[in-house]
Amino acid sequence: MPRDVEQKVVAYIRRGGSILVFLHVDDADPLWQSGLQVPAGSLRPGEVAADGALREAEEETGLTDLRVVRVLGADEVAWPGRPVQRRHFVQLATDDERDAWDHLAPDEGGVARRYRCSWLPIEQAPLLAAAQGVFAAALVDDP
Repeated sequence: MPRDVEQKVVAYIRRGGSILVFLHVDDADPLWQSGLQVPAGSLRPGEVAADGALREAEEETGLTDLRVVRVLGADEVAWPGRPVQRRHFVQLATDDERDAWDHLAPDEGGVARRYRCSWLPIEQAPLLAAAQGVFAAALVDDP
């Protein structure tokens, strides 16, 4: 019997030695409820990982100058009580010089959420929620 596999994308937006992260600051307890995250979400039918990463990253950060650097790889995770997720990891770049900002955007359910964006040293990627930092080590030696 075939299993259900959700296709997901995770975007690492790199600037120097850091990656863009965000918190859902309107959650009752952002760190415990939704955690420190990078842009991520569901791929649309027929959408390739690079395009999905650009779309999700722009939706969740408001950045419009993003560009694809490379596709890093994929993994599969099975969270309890949920379908298996195949997560495609993509490195993006930006020239945006802001150190921190808030961005208001609807989530997948259409509810407006405030994303507080900032930068995290790549070496601290293991702090990311839902094991989103699993491919960040590939960024450390990148020029």
